[in-house]
Amino acid sequence: MKKIMSFTTMIIFLMVLEVKSQLLVEHFDYTVGTALTSNGWVAHSASGTTPMTVGSTSLTFPNYAPTAIGGSGVSSASGEDINKLFPYVTSGDVYASFLLKVDTIGGTGYFFHLMDTLPTTTAFRARTFFQADANNSNAFNLGFTFNSSTGVFDTTEFLLGETILVVAKYTIVPGTLNDSVSLFVFNANQSFETEPATPFMGPFAGTATDIEPAKIAMRQFNNNNDLTVDAFMVDTVWNLFTLNPIDLPITWDDTANVDYTTVAFEGGNALL
Repeated sequence: MKKIMSFTTMIIFLMVLEVKSQLLVEHFDYTVGTALTSNGWVAHSASGTTPMTVGSTSLTFPNYAPTAIGGSGVSSASGEDINKLFPYVTSGDVYASFLLKVDTIGGTGYFFHLMDTLPTTTAFRARTFFQADANNSNAFNLGFTFNSSTGVFDTTEFLLGETILVVAKYTIVPGTLNDSVSLFVFNANQSFETEPATPFMGPFAGTATDIEPAKIAMRQFNNNNDLTVDAFMVDTVWNLFTLNPIDLPITWDDTANVDYTTVAFEGGNALL
C-alpha cells in the first residue's frame, strides 16, 4: 500500500532541500561605487589607496551557481589590497571559485590568493597571476604558484573581455611543508559539473609554510590593469554546478532527473 506523506513531513522535506552551504559566498550585492572595505572586506596593504569598488554589472556564467546577483568587484588601478574572512579549515581541501573578466592588462603579477587567520600574515598561498599574451594583443595568460611571487604561466589564451570561471584549490596534507595547490579554469563552453582529474595547472607542492586557509584576497598591482571579479564561493568540496530547480507540484514521477530523497524526523517514517 502506498503511504501518504503527512503535511508536516512535506513541510520538513521542502525545508531540507537546501542541505549544504558554502564557507563563503560573495555576490557584491552592495551600493554601486562604494569601496569593498565598506562592505565586509579588510585592507591588508596600502589601505585607502584607490580601493576596489562595487561595479554596477554582475558577471554571469552558464550553470555556475548562482550568478546575476548584485554587482561585482572592480579594480582599475594599483593600490589597496583586500581580503575577506571565512571559517578557517584545518584538514582536507578548500576550493575558492570566482568569475573573472580582464579588460586591460598593464603588467604581470598576481591578483588573487588565499591567506591564513593571522591579521598581519604575509603567507600568501595559491597565488594566481595574469599577463598579456605574447602573440595575441587581445588575449592574456594565467599563472599560478604555491607561494612564489614569480608566476609559472600557461600559454592558453583567454580573450580580453571574456568571462571565465577560476577555481583555486588548496589541499591540506598532514605534516609540514607538504600542502599543495591546483588551479582549474573554464570558459563558457567547458563542463565543470565535476572536478577534472587533471588541473589546468598544478598540483604544485608546498615550498613554504603550510597554512589553514581562512581568507580570500585580491591584489592590485598596476595602474593600467582593468579587471572585474564576481560570484566568489568557498567550499570544502567541489560544489559549483547549478542543480535544476524542483518544479511544483511534486509528482514523484520524474525519477530520471530528480532524486526524491526524503528525511525522517522525530521517529516519523519518510518512506512512501
